[in-house]
Amino acid sequence: MEKSKDKILDISSLTEEQLNMELEKGYADLKAGRTRPASEVFADIQRGYNL
Repeated sequence: MEKSKDKILDISSLTEEQLNMELEKGYADLKAGRTRPASEVFADIQRGYNL
């Protein structure tokens, strides 16, 4: 399964194993402190969609 950082991941197309791998990656990021405030994320989304 390949995905770029610019592509939104459609979880409905993942197998159970692939979904578990993605969740584990997110959990590892959280534990390692690789997080961003929600306000930053939403601001980026708004800029990206010219909202």
